[in-house]
Amino acid sequence: MCFRSGENTLENFSNNPSELLDKNDYILHIYALYLLAQFSEALAYPLIVKSFSAPGDISMDVTGDIVTEDLGRIFASVSHGNIEPLKQLISNQQINEYVRSAALEALLP
Repeated sequence: MCFRSGENTLENFSNNPSELLDKNDYILHIYALYLLAQFSEALAYPLIVKSFSAPGDISMDVTGDIVTEDLGRIFASVSHGNIEPLKQLISNQQINEYVRSAALEALLP
């Protein structure tokens, strides 16, 4: 999977997360998250942050246990030391508390 394909997938996810609620068998966005994190793709960082910045539970509804199990490590892998977007997630009380917790986890050594 090239970055462009992963970027398009995450862009669709970040722009229309509610569209994925009806697609129970669609998991391309999940593969994109893990592969881009595996390769520490810094260009994916803003898209991943945007994808999980939706208020409420929608990001959890379309990604399942990723938020509570792996999102912190995904953030850490693609952030390359840029903690400002994570700090914004953490301080935004409209964002799901588990996403905010994952952002905090990404800051741990």
